[in-house]
Amino acid sequence: MDVQLSHQFTEFVTLLARFVAVVVTAVIANPYMIIVVTTLAVVLFIFRSYYMRTARDVKRLEAIARSPLYSHISATLRGLPTIRSYCMESTAMDQFHTYCNQHSQAWYLYVVTTRWFQMRTDFTSVVL
Repeated sequence: MDVQLSHQFTEFVTLLARFVAVVVTAVIANPYMIIVVTTLAVVLFIFRSYYMRTARDVKRLEAIARSPLYSHISATLRGLPTIRSYCMESTAMDQFHTYCNQHSQAWYLYVVTTRWFQMRTDFTSVVL
């Protein structure tokens, strides 16, 4: 973990330095680029702040939907002899599928929210 963290930090600093060098070079070459860069930064910051609020709520919904799924798996494993003795396997499976579908819906919402943010940032970067 520590080795990966230091490697990721090194990659981050390298990419940040390259980004700053490209922006500074573009602004020196064409001073009007500062207007484009500032506009792009403001728009991306607005998208980011909206996304962070939304993603936090969606992630919370996903965690709420995940909890009953794990609880059901745990309870089913503990009560497996009882479930089998009363021939309730199909009921347990139906309940599991219900919990799994609820969790999948919440997870898909998170994936779609993340993709929305990615598309907006890509489109904004291309347009400006």
